[in-house]
Amino acid sequence: MLVILDNSLTALTPTNQAEISGLESVLAASYNGEHFLTTDFKTVRSLLSLPLSLRGKAALQRLRGNISRHGHLPYAESFVIRIVKEGEYVRVSARTWTLPISIFKNKTFPQSVVLGENLLDARAYISAASQARAKNRLTESCRALPDAGGGSQTAIKLENYLNHGNGLCFCITDGDYVAPVGSKSPVTAQCVSLTNTGAWPSFATDFDGRSIENIIPLAQIEDSYAPLPIPENFHTYKKIAETDPETIKYIDAKSGLKYCNLQKMKPTSPKHSFWSQKIVKHGLQARFDQFSHSPPTCKDENCTGCTLIPGIGANTLKRVVEYFEKNTSQKLAQRVSLGSQWVGLGINIFHWTMADKPELT
Repeated sequence: MLVILDNSLTALTPTNQAEISGLESVLAASYNGEHFLTTDFKTVRSLLSLPLSLRGKAALQRLRGNISRHGHLPYAESFVIRIVKEGEYVRVSARTWTLPISIFKNKTFPQSVVLGENLLDARAYISAASQARAKNRLTESCRALPDAGGGSQTAIKLENYLNHGNGLCFCITDGDYVAPVGSKSPVTAQCVSLTNTGAWPSFATDFDGRSIENIIPLAQIEDSYAPLPIPENFHTYKKIAETDPETIKYIDAKSGLKYCNLQKMKPTSPKHSFWSQKIVKHGLQARFDQFSHSPPTCKDENCTGCTLIPGIGANTLKRVVEYFEKNTSQKLAQRVSLGSQWVGLGINIFHWTMADKPELT
């Protein structure tokens, strides 16, 4: 995250151990490549006069040499922590917080955390940040720890970060939207409420779609099959995506569109209306009518006998994340569109996880 050393720190005193210890913690986060540090020339000169460790001095000296190149930083888009001399930690705006230096006395400055509903989600989101960084040709690094919320328990995990201050948490929950209409899922609503009311730095969001598989670029999903042949169900899925991306945004990407799931929707609901229109659009009305006249016996959610549009499988995300982690962000960025929802989400995560390069020791 972008961490700004406020000019109030010029009033730090060499004998105040709480302040010096806190400053050492902040500087170590930059030195180790965990956050991106900036300030003004006057503040950095003042801080260099304090009795700091060699590591702290090295971080400040690098900062002094780089300040003139920080004018390009997108402050309006960035998430910002401003470190001040004293006071309480305060959420100034949706993307800005102030934290007093002394709260980090004898503590490690918390790292950025990307919290997904499960660990694969979180790892994929961190890759999205790296891909967005490469696609936008940004020079700063990004660094974060992935963490799993446990689906419906994600809000509890987020609240733990808020209460204990042991991480700077960017939380992404599945949109769970099955049609263009609808409200946020209960999990998302809980997480957003926590971050909106809490003072500790955190952010929660979802995306316009059903699950993470719905917003990962299809070109990357296709690439992830190599060297194995691409299955027929993916070709069918891709053909629909090319003519009607809206369907792919809201379909159950894993198992597809099924007659039995449509039957669970109220016939008068906007969701049912949306999918009824898609059935007509994709020439599936005859097959739907066939199921209506002779309803299949579906014992569980894994049934395959009433599929209208195939999904791409339950193991898709695992395979895609492995593909992400085997390739450079520059290569992955070649297969994404700058205006895609994936890159838009990724750039937000990048601004949360932006970091200096670690110093070589």
